[in-house]
Amino acid sequence: MVRLRPPAELKVRTRPGDIDLTAVARVLGEVAIPERAFMDGLWLEGELRAVLLVEHLGAWLDLPAPPVWLFAHVPGWDTATVAHLFERVAHVPVVHFSDLDPNGRRIYVHLRERRPALRRFIPTFWTHFVDSHGLRAPWPSDLDLGAAPALIRELAAQGL
Repeated sequence: MVRLRPPAELKVRTRPGDIDLTAVARVLGEVAIPERAFMDGLWLEGELRAVLLVEHLGAWLDLPAPPVWLFAHVPGWDTATVAHLFERVAHVPVVHFSDLDPNGRRIYVHLRERRPALRRFIPTFWTHFVDSHGLRAPWPSDLDLGAAPALIRELAAQGL
């Protein structure tokens, strides 16, 4: 299942009928789409400028969505349904906003194998919070950090 915060006027089309996701989200706050619906042919219709995948639930709930962006909650390794979502949004950029820990790095790499053009979002101001908010945590020595952003490499080097 993937939880979505849809932009205005985004609809899904299925064999049994169509649903205005905006109307559902206005009532429920979000829309949950199970993998089965994608497998049965669900299609998205409406204007999309980009998709933001957010790992952390708090950030997913609190971040204001730019107009015409689809926000999708991707908790940890629960990525099977996201692969189907990728097929439905092939025409727009997808950005991943993950945790800054070893699993966040692994999940990003895993998703990028399915969507090579996947981008990663790390706010530049986060570097200002490393000293005050960084938590001690070991980073596995076998984790490939070669192409990782500088902040990720710095956190790993400091064991944060």
